[in-house]
Amino acid sequence: YSVLVSLAFVLTSCGTPEKKKTAETKTAEANESSQIRIDTPYLPKPGSIKVSGENVAIGDIDFSIKKVSKLDGVNGTKLAFIQYKVTNNTQQKNRPSEFWYRYVRVTQDSNIPLTVGALPFEEKENKNGKLVKKANQFLEKEQTTDGAVLYVLENDSDVKITYLDTDYQEISSQNYSLD
Repeated sequence: YSVLVSLAFVLTSCGTPEKKKTAETKTAEANESSQIRIDTPYLPKPGSIKVSGENVAIGDIDFSIKKVSKLDGVNGTKLAFIQYKVTNNTQQKNRPSEFWYRYVRVTQDSNIPLTVGALPFEEKENKNGKLVKKANQFLEKEQTTDGAVLYVLENDSDVKITYLDTDYQEISSQNYSLD
């Protein structure tokens, strides 16, 4: 009997007491939750992706291809370096690379999308590395900058850039030789 009483005493004392919320705690929590601001990401409307030559408007994000060339990547890979000018005409800040990777497909002969590449560490702060970094940073509303993306090449053949609509169907494509 004494063992059971001792066991019951131990088990009841193991519980953690529930903290009572004071009026001050409740007010602080209410203030914190009212200050939380969630921005919905900008999404282009169906039919709002337009292509004209070297320019593509993904809704209110405008890209203009400036240069397509070949660079050396990590571990001896060859990279397609695609430099563009981008303008954010939306009313919120956006990351250009998110739109590029979502609505642009880059391929070569096999028509299998190329994988994203990387520059060697020692080149991350040179001009090309800074352009890639810019493409992955937020662009303020109504701001324009240059950016770049990198893809691992399968071979030395032309690169095909295909623009997709909001349903991920091909709108237009263009071939670029690697200079």
